[in-house]
Amino acid sequence: MEDSRSGNSLDLKLRLGLVANRFGINTPHRFCPACVAEDIEMNGCHYWHRQHHLPGVICCVRHSLQLQQQSIPKEGLFGQPLMYPGLPSGEECTTPECGFQFRFAQLSADLLLAALPPINNADRSNVYRNRLSAKGFQSSRRSLDYRLVATEVRHYFADFANFQHQSRLLQT
Repeated sequence: MEDSRSGNSLDLKLRLGLVANRFGINTPHRFCPACVAEDIEMNGCHYWHRQHHLPGVICCVRHSLQLQQQSIPKEGLFGQPLMYPGLPSGEECTTPECGFQFRFAQLSADLLLAALPPINNADRSNVYRNRLSAKGFQSSRRSLDYRLVATEVRHYFADFANFQHQSRLLQT
């Protein structure tokens, strides 16, 4: 709440990991209309939910509704006491990719709530390198063949069809 009051939304996005992954530092805030209504009924006010702001999550796990978006003014929140989620009506998530999006939202929320300790970057890198080498993704000089890895990842995820950041993932 203090970050929203002071206009320091960048710090909030840093803590959520939105800057580190470079997918969406300027993305709008998202909210579920049904969660907003429940929050008002139960608490007398509504608030932002962390699980609605996880990268790539576009539907609410609790209500199967597509999340609504609310942009932050470019000048920030200075001069505004607090920015709350809006109150538009919700649309049920019924498009073919919604089953996939709902499952992705569930997995993301479960990871958020698991409160897992951070993994050391060197340890994580070693695990990835060892597993990729074990699967045969290495060149004749024992270094990883990143083109082969990229091709396999694109094939496995069907070129990231229905992913929110498909074009960015394909460029990477």
